[in-house]
Amino acid sequence: MAGAPWLLLSFAAASDYQAAAALSVSPAPDALVRVFLMWERLAAPVAACGSLEAEAARVGVLRREGARLAVLEWGGMEVVRPRAEGAGGGGARALGGRGG
Repeated sequence: MAGAPWLLLSFAAASDYQAAAALSVSPAPDALVRVFLMWERLAAPVAACGSLEAEAARVGVLRREGARLAVLEWGGMEVVRPRAEGAGGGGARALGGRGG
């Protein structure tokens, strides 16, 4: 994420993440949280459209109290918009991992 004066960050909704990349864990975990962060490099700031607290509430919190098996899956992708016509570019780069 280095090299950009501004970054636009967004988290995928859990239902969208599940629809795009189904996950099955056996045995079923007592707690499961999946987090997918998308970011885009910006040349100038944009108006915020939410709060960190609202995003955290939407994404979920991994609570391990009494859980014998907890699964946290995280991933992310840089959003790269196509350049002006004839300039090429576009696409996305992804990263991720799983832990439990």
